[in-house]
Amino acid sequence: MDVSEIQQNAMQIIIKAGDGRSATYQAISAVENGDFEEAKAQIAKGNESIKQAHIIHTKMIQDEARGVELGYSMLFTHAQDTLMTAYS
Repeated sequence: MDVSEIQQNAMQIIIKAGDGRSATYQAISAVENGDFEEAKAQIAKGNESIKQAHIIHTKMIQDEARGVELGYSMLFTHAQDTLMTAYS
């Protein structure tokens, strides 16, 4: 896997995890406003975004376990941190 592909995957993880976290915050706002249907929709949207980020992350880990050389990437480390924060 070349550096460009690692960077692209890392950015997709960051974007999708960020989208998931944003949707979760929107769900909290919807609950505060009594709009429970919107909250459910935002939670579903957030879960899907985080799931997509997780799929990319898992594929990269599986590739490395198969022997694909990823090398160290500060951007990928940040992507992992962003995903873990979104999970919490």
